[in-house]
Amino acid sequence: MSKKSYKIGVSAPLSGCETEHGKRVVRSVELAVDEANQTDLPFSFDLLVGDDKGDTEVGKNVAKEFIADPLVLGVVGPLNSNPSIGAAPLYDKAGLVNLTNAASNVVLSQRGYKTFFRMIANDDVQADALMDFMKQYLKMSKITIINDDTDFSSGLAEIVLEKASNSDLKVINHLQVKCGQEDYSSELSSLDLNSPEVIFFAILEPEGKLITRQLRELGNKSIFLGTDALKPSKFLCTPGYDIPGPYHSCATTDITREQSAAGFAQAYESKYGEKYSIYTAEAYDAAKLIIKAISQSKQPSRKSVLNEIRQTKDYQGASGKITFINSGELADPKISFYYYKDGQLQFLGFSEQFK
Repeated sequence: MSKKSYKIGVSAPLSGCETEHGKRVVRSVELAVDEANQTDLPFSFDLLVGDDKGDTEVGKNVAKEFIADPLVLGVVGPLNSNPSIGAAPLYDKAGLVNLTNAASNVVLSQRGYKTFFRMIANDDVQADALMDFMKQYLKMSKITIINDDTDFSSGLAEIVLEKASNSDLKVINHLQVKCGQEDYSSELSSLDLNSPEVIFFAILEPEGKLITRQLRELGNKSIFLGTDALKPSKFLCTPGYDIPGPYHSCATTDITREQSAAGFAQAYESKYGEKYSIYTAEAYDAAKLIIKAISQSKQPSRKSVLNEIRQTKDYQGASGKITFINSGELADPKISFYYYKDGQLQFLGFSEQFK
């Protein structure tokens, strides 16, 4: 007699500018599913993949597809805040648990969704860490903020702007740009390029590659500070300019450095021939939590899986110990900081060191 099979959905961008990250997220969930299917559980698992393109409306459509399949008992993702914000109320209404491995916009845990869980620090936590880092480590008092118009970037930028206005950090300029342009020199030339000591980028890679180069060409010599949306990309680096950094905050787990991720890193590399740190440990852990919840249910259902996930406490995952609070946030989220020196990424420390 064949085993009963349950499905785990994974919503990720498999086309567009975030494709490379999305592919690795799917692989991480696939690895967790493959490992579970090699055990003696009385049921097996299938993977249902949805390409949300990092888009709000497409994310809703993926959610509807998962919700319509009664065998889908949990969802990993979406990766980005845009599709997460679109899909979260649909998952909540359907009682289908979704664990985002990367979406950080704070509204996701503020709207009372019972099915939403986040595997990383949210934007408010990251903004606090960024403020401390700029003041205590970089010793800077004048900043400019540049963000794109995605929900992640604009949400984080607004929080940093608010926190800066309530502190002794002076914001010289705040510029929001539209994604998809081929030239930003006109917008950048309107900025005061000489005053800011730091330019903070809440921005995705395609736009950043252009903006950082064009800023330097316009004569700007500020230190560049980015977020986990950029790591391990080197696009903030501007070779040929003798300027310290750039620096990055990071909410995702560095699987090449964290001991908790060593087993996952080895298994992932063995299966796929590479190591990849961008939200992969978090996606793997999210899938493992869903698998665990199904396995511990006498009669697996969306309700039983949700109840099990809500009780997660001190689960030892590849990304570290995981405990969820009532809002679906982590009880102890981590932010780390990195910088580039001679083209190589260097670990600086966790945010607690820079308070």
